[in-house]
Amino acid sequence: MLAELLDEALAVLARESPTHARLLRERLDGCRIAFTVDGERMTTRGGARVPAADTTVDHPDLHIDTDARTVLALLDDRLTLLDAIRTGVLKARGPRGALARAEAAMQVFIHGLVRCRSAPDLLRKFRSSVPHIDEITHD
Repeated sequence: MLAELLDEALAVLARESPTHARLLRERLDGCRIAFTVDGERMTTRGGARVPAADTTVDHPDLHIDTDARTVLALLDDRLTLLDAIRTGVLKARGPRGALARAEAAMQVFIHGLVRCRSAPDLLRKFRSSVPHIDEITHD
């Protein structure tokens, strides 16, 4: 479910905010990020999702493990990436440089999506799939 939404969000960004799609690729600069969200695995390389059947990303630069509630809290700015890591609701394994690139890319991704006409529909789809969204906040 989340992998399909990520694909859709990346396509929306490329179509409706190509400048941000380009900036996303530049910020990631080929960085391979493996995500596990509520047990669902997906990988991105340089701002594009890698199909699950692609085995060329066996050794990602960064691995992020979290849940959908935390992703939504990050998107809603109720939680920062640093706070998510500090509290343990998001686990990141990899070098600091890869984490810094991922954080910069996340900011570009969000800033770009808020400028897209299709983004509210994507957020509604995601929000409807996440139970108990009000449990994670930062102070």
